[in-house]
Amino acid sequence: MKSLTTIIFLGVINISHAQHEKRIKPEIKSATLYLNQASVHAEARFEVEAGQNKIVLVGLPNNLAQDAIQLKPKGDISIQEIAFRNNTSRLPAKSRELSALEDSISHVQNELDSIKNHIEGLHLEEKLILSNMIIKGENTGVKALELEDIADFYRERFPQIKNLIHRATKKSEKLQEKYSRLRAKVLPLQNDRNKLSGELVATINANAKVPAVFDISFITYNAGWQPSFDWKIKSVTEPLALVYKASAFQNTGQDWNHIKLSFSTSQPNSISNLPYLPDWRLEFDNPRKVIYKDMKLSAAARSEEMAVEVSADFSNVQNVNYFSGSILEYSLNSPVNFPTDSISHTFELKSVSVNAEYKYIAVPKIQSDVFVTAYIPEWENLNLIPSQTSVFVENAFVGTSYIDPTATGDTLKIPLFTDKNIVVTRTLITDFASRKFIGSNSKQEYGYLITLKNNNKEAVNLVLQDQIPVSSDAQIEVEYANETNADWQRESGKLEWKLNLGATESKKLILKYAVKFPKDKRVRGL
Repeated sequence: MKSLTTIIFLGVINISHAQHEKRIKPEIKSATLYLNQASVHAEARFEVEAGQNKIVLVGLPNNLAQDAIQLKPKGDISIQEIAFRNNTSRLPAKSRELSALEDSISHVQNELDSIKNHIEGLHLEEKLILSNMIIKGENTGVKALELEDIADFYRERFPQIKNLIHRATKKSEKLQEKYSRLRAKVLPLQNDRNKLSGELVATINANAKVPAVFDISFITYNAGWQPSFDWKIKSVTEPLALVYKASAFQNTGQDWNHIKLSFSTSQPNSISNLPYLPDWRLEFDNPRKVIYKDMKLSAAARSEEMAVEVSADFSNVQNVNYFSGSILEYSLNSPVNFPTDSISHTFELKSVSVNAEYKYIAVPKIQSDVFVTAYIPEWENLNLIPSQTSVFVENAFVGTSYIDPTATGDTLKIPLFTDKNIVVTRTLITDFASRKFIGSNSKQEYGYLITLKNNNKEAVNLVLQDQIPVSSDAQIEVEYANETNADWQRESGKLEWKLNLGATESKKLILKYAVKFPKDKRVRGL
């Protein structure tokens, strides 16, 4: 029962600022980031007077779960009353960064105003010159010599004005761009400064004047994280490196300095509700394909029908399976500094070496590039989670993809890069292309020359993919002799050759097929 009396859960009470408040800013000690919130643990140390004390723990986030705040004193101290409030009377001091940005904005604005006045003066001078030209033109008493001098002046001054206006306008445009960049930086800082901060007000009793230590924990919605992964490769002769990462943010209003930071894919436990197990039902679902972004992989992805399934866990992390995913908790080994700002911060969680089989895949009918793809058969041991992945080749970023855990596959396929040292071409052989009429039928013949050239200094195993059409009507006949011994999937028409290309070796394949159909009909798809 003693532990129940030393932990006070927050009751929301409307109280006003009282006199003789002792204001203390707790020190953040640790935090666990969840996907859309964070559990934060802090500590406050101060001296308590004998009798009743009113303390205010300041600098807390205003957006937190008020029913989940816990305040636990250490020592012979009792808590009489506790409440949470937003501080509307005190704004934090401006940071050095905010002050410097505001000074820069003021300086740029002064320059813009000065340029604006300069341009207006030049336009006024331009108007005066034009109006003076009209006046001089109407004054027939002007001597020829004077008129020549006036013309020389106009001829020199008028272009000067135009050039000055042009240069001033260009300078103004650059300053406007600088002003916009500065405003984009300063607005989040101003918004953060103007945000309400939270305060925890507690009335406590002590039998004597003693040093007090309070443990504070709360849930804030101003922090969170998203998992991501990097695939890194140096050479196709070396294992693939997989880097687990966390992209995290916190806008709590307080910098977290030298704290222990953890990450979790679960939801924080509720202090008022018992855990509930919903019904666990299984049903069929259509697998979703991997989505590739910023990589020239559409052809290979289409031809490979790539779909992967992943689940989640780290080797040194607590893992609790539920449905198709997992709950992860991962702690960084060393304390970190985590500032409060609007920037996403990346933390590297761990890196593992992955044995993979590298395959070169070419689909010249769709695209001439040769795609290097990593095949990972025992990918379940990696315990991945659904997220965006980035691919690096020799530390150079080449693209991103997304791993979706809702599909199932025995092998995880990771497209890595395109090998420009392997050239594959597919050209129509005009001698084999013909159209013949045989009785009531028309027969169209096609022939393609596929040429492969390996310019690498080592041999490669290459998978070449192509296709022939498949008839969906008995009156349409497709003839294919398979003279090159391709792996032929008759139902889909897909063709695949597994080739070994030696260093600097070239190979040629000829693909021939014919389509026969009634000559009075047209075939869609040819």
